[in-house]
Amino acid sequence: MSLLLKETVAALEEKLGTQLDWLTVADVAVGVFFTGVVLETGHAGMAATPIREIPEAVCCPRSLARMPEAGSIRGRLARDLLPFALDRNVLKRAIGVATLNALSHLLEDKAGADGYLVTVGRDALDALPIGTGTKVVLVGAFEPYIRRLRQVEADFCVVEKNPETLRGVDRSRYRSPEAARDVFAGAEVAILTGSALVNHTMDALLDAVSKFCRIAVAGPTASLFPLPLFARGVEVVGGIRITDPALMVRILTEGGSGHHLRGECGQKMVMTPA
Repeated sequence: MSLLLKETVAALEEKLGTQLDWLTVADVAVGVFFTGVVLETGHAGMAATPIREIPEAVCCPRSLARMPEAGSIRGRLARDLLPFALDRNVLKRAIGVATLNALSHLLEDKAGADGYLVTVGRDALDALPIGTGTKVVLVGAFEPYIRRLRQVEADFCVVEKNPETLRGVDRSRYRSPEAARDVFAGAEVAILTGSALVNHTMDALLDAVSKFCRIAVAGPTASLFPLPLFARGVEVVGGIRITDPALMVRILTEGGSGHHLRGECGQKMVMTPA
């Protein structure tokens, strides 16, 4: 279980209070690349769909037998979906983290950004001192960041489970998860993609990196209440704020990726400690 997500769930339950007693889920979409949740208030969140984590990614895998809720999530209380973020089933975790993101945006609209600052229209890389020769470790083969790091001529490597996600000139940048602690020790900046929240590796990654370098957590999945991340040494959290929930659901159900979402139904945002 992720202690980070457990703390996030507890914080949202405390801060939203009795609103969670009636707030329901208006829509859910489990897409190929991302999963989205829309609340009845119109607030929405998304999280990476962990398709590679499903043991049998074929028709009717037995792993889905642990998700009998399929077909009955719409209309349920949002509170009921919070434990999904801590579940053993990876698809339930994606729905749970997407719900956390939606509730985090609701809380921000309700009570303001208490304890942190939000800058709309910026990316996590815009808030970090990265330039020519900066030693960067990117955890997760997040293609938009790989392109940006190439453009600024950073000295970077990519920690990723599957080396096939890196091709051509970037193949030499591949590092295995087993080498993560060693590469963190030589880095100035570490960028952890939000998908680590869904696969429950974020806690271990932050423990491994916090002693060595500056940390950012980024990507659409990293759009949740940030104080538990800041308490673990993260300096920048870069996510997305959904501005058109109906379009988000349509894009996800039609197989869209983050490329289709940014600018069309969402705004980039950066959260930093106050």
